[in-house]
Amino acid sequence: MNRKIWIAMLLAAFGWGTGGVATRSVLLHGVDPFTLISVRYLMSALLLTGWLLWRKTFTVNRGAWLAGLVIGIVNMSGPTIFFTLGLQHISAGLGGLLVTLVPIATAVWAHFLLADEPFSAKKLGGLVVAFAGVAVLIATGESGITAGNPVLGIAWSSLGIALASLGGVLSRSYSQRYSIAQLAGPQFVVAAGASLVVGGILGTTAIGEIGAVSWGLLGYLATIGTVVPFLGFLWIVQRTTATRASLIGYLIPLISLITGAAFLSERLTVTIALAALLILIGVVMVDRAATTRPVVP
Repeated sequence: MNRKIWIAMLLAAFGWGTGGVATRSVLLHGVDPFTLISVRYLMSALLLTGWLLWRKTFTVNRGAWLAGLVIGIVNMSGPTIFFTLGLQHISAGLGGLLVTLVPIATAVWAHFLLADEPFSAKKLGGLVVAFAGVAVLIATGESGITAGNPVLGIAWSSLGIALASLGGVLSRSYSQRYSIAQLAGPQFVVAAGASLVVGGILGTTAIGEIGAVSWGLLGYLATIGTVVPFLGFLWIVQRTTATRASLIGYLIPLISLITGAAFLSERLTVTIALAALLILIGVVMVDRAATTRPVVP
């Protein structure tokens, strides 16, 4: 694998890995989760749509838009809402760590929805090991932040994991009919629309109340935390195998834990290290037992 691919993988992992840190920062600056998500996806959709129009690859295919309607809600805006709600109660590092459970949940959904991906005994073993790591966090009350609530944080994140993994299975099904590039525009536009509706109903922060620092962080989330890694991942999967591309998923929690500790003074404890080890071992076990390795969301 050449140097350009490695650099692209590191940049994608950095963007996704620091996304949780930027999200928690915006929350700490007083912006509510629903307004945060709606602004983030609106900015992301405008950027990505502009890029696709410039490249003359923005699709008007009706089938791709119907697929994008499902993926945009189930695989993007829905999970993001739940993960963001979770970050009110746990550290960005733990949030990034929990996201690595998506491939395991995907394997469970695939067992019921895809005929060629049964849930084997080896996958079950990985599931048990990974969730032992989650149990460690709940049993010890470790949230990674002061006055956190790991039960609530993990509960919200679990809903995000369930939706994101279902979206991953649906995306895999749709990708047999449409390319990732064809689905990109529709799913981002739909995600932005859905987020704006939810933000308009449940959001409590007026646009005029968002400060300059928060706007800067939202801009970072839309570009470095969303569009850049998404386009980078598209570039990567066109030039290497899905197996190698999936390595990004193992870098994300490491980056989340380190940057969360560095910029938000989040805790890095022995308990978190043990939980991280168990979760990552479980993910690797499921990953190696799969006939096709999962793709980073």
